[in-house]
Amino acid sequence: MADWISQNLGNETPVHLNAFHPDFQLTGVSFTPLSALEGARNIFKAAGMEYVYIGNTESKYKHTYCPECNTMLINRSFSLADFVNLERKDGKFFCSNCGKEIALFYPFDDF
Repeated sequence: MADWISQNLGNETPVHLNAFHPDFQLTGVSFTPLSALEGARNIFKAAGMEYVYIGNTESKYKHTYCPECNTMLINRSFSLADFVNLERKDGKFFCSNCGKEIALFYPFDDF
């Protein structure tokens, strides 16, 4: 799947790997182990995917990092997202540390 997404959709396509957590009528099923999600993330990263996120768990991989220099660009906490270390020029976003253009769609002017 990682190779197919990279080759057919592009390596800037965001990939979200979400942990299962027991709820409602599935309370007897275990949480997805963080190690399994991190292993899956490693596979996607090895395929060249630049934006691979782990959700539904407290992981450092819920944030967005620059694929070039690994600087944190978007800090996520629950339903909030803070842009940090990002610059916007002519409607495009760039890492303020290394200058790499970041694939980010944000149509609002309040950045």
